[in-house]
Amino acid sequence: MRMTDGDRSAAMQLGISTVVILVIAMVMIGAGISFIRTIFSSGEQVVVESVPSEDLTLNPTSENPFEMSQGQLEGRSGESKSFQVGVYNSETSSVSVNLTVDECRSPGISGNLKDAFDTATTSRTIDSSSSAGFKVIVEMPEAGDSTKITNVVDDSPYLCKITATATDGEFSRSRDITMSVIG
Repeated sequence: MRMTDGDRSAAMQLGISTVVILVIAMVMIGAGISFIRTIFSSGEQVVVESVPSEDLTLNPTSENPFEMSQGQLEGRSGESKSFQVGVYNSETSSVSVNLTVDECRSPGISGNLKDAFDTATTSRTIDSSSSAGFKVIVEMPEAGDSTKITNVVDDSPYLCKITATATDGEFSRSRDITMSVIG
């Protein structure tokens, strides 16, 4: 069987068409992979932004029912600082939990200095066998402020007890945190 000029032209056309289709297919596969990577990388960012960090980093359990994001808080006089607390409810029913600063002591000063540190947080209802995250904001005291204890600001650390208590008083968890006021 002999090839004629028409057959050669058809074979050449078929070869060029095949190459063009392969190039278009490779471009489409590359574009698809790029699109999928973009979707998944932006999706990860959306998930991270939509879930509060205190819920991701703290995982209190029945064995360790009170977690804090840090055990030491340091800030300048008059500055607001924050940290996260996670509380696990091992009770058989839901409880409404509040966080408070129960004690603050310093080696150089006698008495309880809990009123020196203004704290703010919200209360949460925690279902049985589950946990919740809290954000605590602490305002570092200023020297000479008449609404606080006088001369409380010095360079010594303050050992404070953060307590999570149910409104009915049956549930209580606590942990110590060191607060240091600088400047």
